[in-house]
Amino acid sequence: MPSLESTLRELTSGLTSELLRIVRSSSIGELIEASGARSDRVALEARRPAARGLDARVTDATHRWAVEYGLTAAQVDILGRAALGAMRSEIARWRGSSEYTVKTQIAELLRRTGDSSFQMALVRLLREAPTEA
Repeated sequence: MPSLESTLRELTSGLTSELLRIVRSSSIGELIEASGARSDRVALEARRPAARGLDARVTDATHRWAVEYGLTAAQVDILGRAALGAMRSEIARWRGSSEYTVKTQIAELLRRTGDSSFQMALVRLLREAPTEA
């Protein structure tokens, strides 16, 4: 059985610097901004962008989780960015918050989803992401 670390490495091995550049201005962030509400799950689902590539598949999966688990817009943003390979420090910088705030939001996300670790949540999210846009 492969280790969690090797599984995560395999899932994210296709990420390139170009993809990370796209993540910085990802549709996830645009969606959250467009929704106008931090935890309006209906607005998140209604404003889902058209699917394209890994970014869009992750966005679709995070939207499903937002509805299923009642995630806030901040939690959706953190989950999506992490699934695309961003580190906690990068996420905090992009969000204009501290790493501690991101850590607290992750803890609440785990409470809502029932996952034992953020890495396990990311693996599950990526497995649930549709394979076709």
